[in-house]
Amino acid sequence: MNIRPPSGDRPQRIDSPRTGGAPEARPVERDETAPAAEAPATDRIELSPEARELESALRAQNLSLTQLPPERLRQVLDRIASGHYDRPDVIDQTVRQIASELSGPAKE
Repeated sequence: MNIRPPSGDRPQRIDSPRTGGAPEARPVERDETAPAAEAPATDRIELSPEARELESALRAQNLSLTQLPPERLRQVLDRIASGHYDRPDVIDQTVRQIASELSGPAKE
């Protein structure tokens, strides 16, 4: 398909032969026999019970992690800035704690 712009630098105007200007607006005729317009389509999402359970568990964990008192948060930030968590003994202890949490409760 070849689409070419109108010739000349000015936009073209289509004049109504009756008025010399834009065509006269007319009311739209309605078809009374046509069915009524349906409501616009909307998006919808359904979560499985398992997904809801997982969401609840994640929210519960997140709430407990984000509720640090401001003073404790300042201490942690100061330790990060000072390099405390870069020490080998702290890294080892952190790795052991993470491994313990990932493996779940100890079985006897």
